[in-house]
Amino acid sequence: MESRGKRLVALCKNVNVQMLSEEEPSNHNSAQNDSSSTDDEPLSVKRNRWTKSQPEKWKKNVMKEKRSMGQPYRSTKGILRPAKTPKPARCDGCKFKCTTKFSDEERKSICNDYWKLDYCRQKDFILSCIVNTPPKCHRIRTGTGVPKTSSRKYHLKRNSDCIQVCKAFFLGTLCISHGPVDNAIAGVNNNGLFNAVDKRGRNTPSNKTPDQDIQRIKNHIESFPTMESHYCRKNTKRQYLDPSLSITKLYDLYVQQCVQSGIAPVSQITYRRIFCKNYNLSFFKPKKDQCEVCNKFKNKSLSQEDYKQHLQRRDQANAAKANDKIRANEDTTFISVSFDLQSVLHIPSSQVSMMYYSLKLCAYNLTIYEAALPNKAFCYAWSEVNEQRGSSEIGSALYKWIETIPTNVKEISLFSDTCSGQNRNQYIAALFLYIVQYTHLEVVHHNFMEKGHSYMEVDSMHSAIETAKKHVSIFTMNELLNVFKMARSKRLRNKRSNPYFVQELKYGDFLNLKFLADAFLKNRLKDESGEKVCWLKIKIMRYEKSRPGCILFKYNYDEVAYHILHVYGRGRPPNIPNLIPRLYSGLQPITEKKKNCLLRLCSSDGIPEEYHAWYKSIPVDTQKRTTVPEPANDSDSESESDVM
Repeated sequence: MESRGKRLVALCKNVNVQMLSEEEPSNHNSAQNDSSSTDDEPLSVKRNRWTKSQPEKWKKNVMKEKRSMGQPYRSTKGILRPAKTPKPARCDGCKFKCTTKFSDEERKSICNDYWKLDYCRQKDFILSCIVNTPPKCHRIRTGTGVPKTSSRKYHLKRNSDCIQVCKAFFLGTLCISHGPVDNAIAGVNNNGLFNAVDKRGRNTPSNKTPDQDIQRIKNHIESFPTMESHYCRKNTKRQYLDPSLSITKLYDLYVQQCVQSGIAPVSQITYRRIFCKNYNLSFFKPKKDQCEVCNKFKNKSLSQEDYKQHLQRRDQANAAKANDKIRANEDTTFISVSFDLQSVLHIPSSQVSMMYYSLKLCAYNLTIYEAALPNKAFCYAWSEVNEQRGSSEIGSALYKWIETIPTNVKEISLFSDTCSGQNRNQYIAALFLYIVQYTHLEVVHHNFMEKGHSYMEVDSMHSAIETAKKHVSIFTMNELLNVFKMARSKRLRNKRSNPYFVQELKYGDFLNLKFLADAFLKNRLKDESGEKVCWLKIKIMRYEKSRPGCILFKYNYDEVAYHILHVYGRGRPPNIPNLIPRLYSGLQPITEKKKNCLLRLCSSDGIPEEYHAWYKSIPVDTQKRTTVPEPANDSDSESESDVM
C-alpha cells in the first residue's frame, strides 16, 4: 500500500508540473510548451497532460516476463521462484531408453531454447515434436470412460535427427505439465497450424471503472466551453478552459452533479486520469513575470558576463525610477508614473456553479500609479464590446489620463514593461510626438523596465482589485467599476487614502493612432548617424516640444548622449489636425459561441433578469473565433515588424 501511495503522489506531481507551465498558460509564449501539431500531420509531441505510462517497466509485468521466459522471478507473495530447468528423468522401465540418448547438457539446452520462445512459437515447437496416430489397440472400458481416439508419439531433435522419447522424458525436459501439450493440440486448425491466442490476463479486472461512469465523466468534462489560443493556434490543437477552473474544481462540480442525480461519484484520481489521458486541455492562467535570462543562467545556458549585464540593466532601471520618485515629490512641475494593463477580467462573475460552464465577456483595465504623494491612482476600463487591448487602446487610455494633468506640469516620466504590442511601438511614439506638440507638456520620458523584472508600484493596484472582487458577484461594467472604487482601503498617514479614479471608456473614446503614426513617422528605420534603429532594445525614449519631429532614445540607462531619430525625414513637417480620428464607430461584436453561452445564463437565471436586455443586445459576428485572452508578453523576442 505504501508503494502504491507513492506512485499516486508521483503521478499527481507530474500532472501539477504540466499544469503550469502548461502551462499552462500563461501568455502566448507559454503555449510553446503545448503539444505541436498540424491538421495533416500527427502530433510531434504528446497531446495529453498525463505522463506516458510504460507498462513494460512495471514490477509486476517484469516478473511476468521473467516467468514466461523461464527465468527466476519473485511471486506476488514475495516467494522466489527458480529458473526453469529440466526435471530429473526416471526412465528405468522405459523402452526408449531416453536417458541414454540425451545428456544433461543437451536437455538443458533444449529447455532454455524452448522458454526463450513466445507463447505461439512454444505451441508450434510442441506440435513439431508430437505425432498423432490412430491407437493400435483399444482397452475395454466399463462405466462412463471415453474410448481413446489417438495415440501421441513424442520426439526431441538433436541436430537433424528426430528421436522418439517417452512422454515423461519429453515433459520433464521442457519443464512443463501436460496442459501446454493439450492446449497446443486443441488450438490446431484444419491446416494443422496453431492459430489460438493466449487467453491469460484477458478477464476484466474487478476494480475496473464501469463504462457508464467513464462516459459520465467525459460528458461532464465536455460540458465546459473551450477556447483556442490566439497566438499559437497554428502550432497546437490544445484547447483552454476558464482560468478560474482547475482539475480539483472540476471534480468538485462533478461530485455535486452526481449527488443531485443520486449517483456514486468515482474517485478524484480516476477523474484526473480520464481528464489528462483523453483530452488535450489546459487551464489558461496568466503567467507571472518570469525572467527568461535568469532562468537561462540557472540552467547554465548563459554566460556570466551576459547575466551580469542583465542585472546591471535591472538595477539601472530601478534606480532611475527611484530618482524620478524623489524628484516628483520635490518638483511640482514634474510627474512620474508607472502604468500597466491588468490581467483580463470577466463579466458576469459569481460563485454560482453554472458560471463555470459558460464563456464570459472580457474586461480590460489600464492602471496608472503616480509616484509622488498622495499616490493618485487611475483605472481606465472597457469591455470587449467596445474593443480589445491593442496599442491604440492603450494609447487612448494614456491620452485620457494626460488630459487630467494640471497645466503647471511641464514634464512627465512614464515607466512600463517592454511589451512591444502595447507600449514600445510606433503608435505610442506617434502619440507622444502629438502630445508634446499640441498640449501644455514640454517633455515626455518613456522608460522601459528590464525584461523579466518589470516590478512597479502599479502592480499593487492589480492585487487590491483582485482581492476586492474575490467574493463579489459582478454582472455589468458598472458593478466592476464600483469594485475598482472600493479596492483602495488602506490608510495613509492616519487618513484613508484616496480611492482610485475610475473611468469607463466607450468605443467613441478610442483614437486611431495608426493615423498619427502614418502622418508623423515618415522615417522610423535609421537615426541621424545612419545606423538602424533597434526598437526592441530601446530603454529610454524622450520627446521635447523644442525639437518637433525628433525622438531621442537610449539603448542603456548609462549612455551619456541620446541617439536622435528624425521621424519627418527630409520632407516638410506634416500638418496634423488637432482632432485625431476615432478608431471605432460602434459596438464591436462577440463570437456566436460566447453569445449563446451568455443567453443560456440568462435563461437559467445565472444572470438576474434586469440585465437580460443588455446581454441580448450585444452584437454577434458569426465569422469571429473564440480565443484565449492572452496577456501582453513582457518580452523582447517579438519581431521588428510587430513594432514597426
